[in-house]
Amino acid sequence: MDTEMEILSKSPVLTRPTLKIGDQSDFVKLLQTQLKQLMFYEGNISGTFDNPTQLSVKAFQTNNKLTVDGVVGKDTWSALIYLYSPLASCGETSYHIVQAGDTLWNLAKRYNTTVEELKRLNNLTSDMLSIGQRLIVPSSTGEGEPSNNVVYTVQRGDTLWNLSIRFNTTVDAIKRYNNLTSDMLSIGQQLIIPNTENIITYTVRSGDTLWALSNRFNTTVDAIKALNGLTSNLLSIGQILKIRVG
Repeated sequence: MDTEMEILSKSPVLTRPTLKIGDQSDFVKLLQTQLKQLMFYEGNISGTFDNPTQLSVKAFQTNNKLTVDGVVGKDTWSALIYLYSPLASCGETSYHIVQAGDTLWNLAKRYNTTVEELKRLNNLTSDMLSIGQRLIVPSSTGEGEPSNNVVYTVQRGDTLWNLSIRFNTTVDAIKRYNNLTSDMLSIGQQLIIPNTENIITYTVRSGDTLWALSNRFNTTVDAIKALNGLTSNLLSIGQILKIRVG
């Protein structure tokens, strides 16, 4: 038998009340539950539309390109239903924070999905992304798992052959993953590099240097720079690095 919250979650958008600061109801509990499931809300499921709830609603509205007013009307309810349903029903989604250079096409390759599926999961009406935007991405296992693929920015002198050697893969595999029909590359072009080596994701902390990281993970400064498309040795706190551990 469905719980009261499950019954509420199945109610049509047009039957749901507009919610705003100060409201108290089971629909506010539903709102908080769905926002928490989507990682926009960290407070208690109190049923009171308080300031933390309003801030979470505004963050959700901003992320989904809705009118940012902190009021939950039919558009915000629709977006919540659209995003919450696949997440709650399968439990097989995770998040990606958009970085400089990300596109729906290379994210689809990285997460072994399609552009259309990413747009559907995130209620997107265009292919435009914003740095810092939070995207729902399907989790995957096997050959297409995100941690086994590298996004590489082509530098002067790169060829498919030397990239295949550097990343322990093949020219044909790189061409297949990137839908390439020739061996020509362009400086600044982004490639998905498939590989099966042990690559971790590391968040830069205060005091980190490429030299210290290369020693900690038994690799080299040049290898870290190549893997991340870096052109200098400067790092920023919070920067995400991929590191091949030896």
